[in-house]
Amino acid sequence: MGYIVNKVLFKYLVWLFSCFIASGILVICVHEFFHTLSRTLDRKSDNLRQKIDITRFLLEDVHRLQISFLGLSAATKTEKQRLEIAASIEATLDRLLEKNTTLVQGGTLSIPLSHNSTQSVTKTYTPSLSLGSPQALLFHHGEIREKLRRILELLETRDRYFAQNHPDLNTLAFHIRGENQVVSSLLSRYEIEVETALETENRYLESFQEQKAREDRYYYAGEIILIALTLILVSFLIYKIVLQIIQLYKELENRLYVDHLTKLYNRTALLRDIALVRSPAVLLIDINAFRTINELYGVEVGNEVLVLFSTLLQEFTKRRRLDLYRLSGDEFVILRSDSSYDSDACSKMIEELLTRVKEHTIRVRSLKEPLYLDICIGVSFEKENVLGTADIALNEAKKTHTHVVFYRDIHAIKQEIEKNVYWKNKIARGIECDLFMPFFQPIVAANGKIVKYEALMRLQDDEDPTRFYAPNDFLETAIKTHQYSEISRMMLFKSIDIAAKTRTCISLNMSYLDLINTPFCKELYEHIEATATGELLVVEFLESQGVQNYATVQAFVQKFRTLGVRFAIDDFGSGYSNYAYVFELSPDFIKIDGSLIQHIAHDPKALALVQAIVLFSQKIGIQTVAEFVCSQEVYEEALALQIDLFQGYYFGKPERTFRT
Repeated sequence: MGYIVNKVLFKYLVWLFSCFIASGILVICVHEFFHTLSRTLDRKSDNLRQKIDITRFLLEDVHRLQISFLGLSAATKTEKQRLEIAASIEATLDRLLEKNTTLVQGGTLSIPLSHNSTQSVTKTYTPSLSLGSPQALLFHHGEIREKLRRILELLETRDRYFAQNHPDLNTLAFHIRGENQVVSSLLSRYEIEVETALETENRYLESFQEQKAREDRYYYAGEIILIALTLILVSFLIYKIVLQIIQLYKELENRLYVDHLTKLYNRTALLRDIALVRSPAVLLIDINAFRTINELYGVEVGNEVLVLFSTLLQEFTKRRRLDLYRLSGDEFVILRSDSSYDSDACSKMIEELLTRVKEHTIRVRSLKEPLYLDICIGVSFEKENVLGTADIALNEAKKTHTHVVFYRDIHAIKQEIEKNVYWKNKIARGIECDLFMPFFQPIVAANGKIVKYEALMRLQDDEDPTRFYAPNDFLETAIKTHQYSEISRMMLFKSIDIAAKTRTCISLNMSYLDLINTPFCKELYEHIEATATGELLVVEFLESQGVQNYATVQAFVQKFRTLGVRFAIDDFGSGYSNYAYVFELSPDFIKIDGSLIQHIAHDPKALALVQAIVLFSQKIGIQTVAEFVCSQEVYEEALALQIDLFQGYYFGKPERTFRT
């Protein structure tokens, strides 16, 4: 499910990113298109304005030319003045020709700001950018020049006639007027053409400005529409992404707080809810012998049983407004947020639950017959560590084979926990400060001579150096708290070093936990080999401990015998007496348990059992050692039984140094 959610979320994110990219590209393209169009229209607009300006100047020159021709024929003008006017007309005609050519063919033109001004403005016109078809203005340049020369000639003739009082003076005047009228007609037609062209160009400019304004409106409207569509699409994608994120968050929350098999809340959710409750009440439920179901029918059937059992608990808790959780495996928790109700009400509710479970049948589809479950419950109302104390109560219920145990009813467990915490700290301090050391108790022969010593572990008190603790005080806690390996290593290596230094025979105690610690056994072998103490050492195995794998013990014995190490079975005759164990290990010594030896002087049964052990050992060639020899009477009885070696307080207590 998480893969699907992440895949969909990734898809929408890609779409969103693509939408941003596409929108950006589209906006850039639209902007560039309209910007290019706008630049083109601006160029055409400027070009048209240049044409209009040139046309206006052209029209001014036509007017100026008309005036000049009228002034040329005035009778008051002298010949010099007429020549100046003619030169001016020639220059104006040249300008008109240049402007007319520029309008038709295009080009750059420098035009004076005014008639007598020395300053000018540059105008550039390109016919190909003109909005309309360029009109060829018909300018009769040559004909007007010809008329100008004709008029000048007539004016000279008029001057002569006037001086001679010639009779044809009036006729000549009519000829001059006719030539002026022809020029005026030509200039008027040209003026009309220029004015028409100017009006046309102004109309083009107006229509162009309207077109540009319309295109600007289209551009802004298009941008608004494009932005609106983009916002709509982005909003939709963001909405879908938010939905996917919410779904992903819910899924993550389910994974964090919900058990995937039963769909109940899990341990994490339980710890969260307990932290929010002032006075919690926890019922920790375990299905008895559930492991058997898994082993007999398989894990799939076991899972189906857990689901069906959780459904049963859901029905029970829902009516009572209780919270249900699956802790792990076959453990479930019922949490009540208020434990102020009395124990009787809680006990009554538990009785109802036990009855409901007992009467309910679990029907698995793959099994022909129904299953019946049995449960045990640990109950705790503790404000601190309520789950841990409920687990302690549950373990007590399993140990005592009862259905329900309340934590507040088991004072002995509280004391044991406090004891374990105390000794755990003591052991940790002892390891840190190197306070574990061997004490040596002598083992003597029948003549009372010391033949070797047994190294016994002691823990020196970190506050009172004169006080030492025996293993009975702390060894069980060390095993529970996984501190045993370290203190055993310290004890064994110190004892071997003392044996190497004094060349004294020493018996070492090793447990099955030591034997299955492969790295430690390798290190021990190398240390014994390096110190050359193999023939000085006797390794004692505790017969009172159950051995799960004799092959491991046999392999250890065979390997260390190559160094000359001898072996003994300690506490023989205690709870696990197994003669097959003796045959498989072939020990060098059998140490008869002290619980038998101390009673041989008064208890015929103990005496008979010790006699049997001694006879068995003699028959197979194994030496015997009597432990716990505490008096002369016990010693004499052990001598009579032909036991080989003796150990006990009668010969000496464990001490830090060897007895001489």
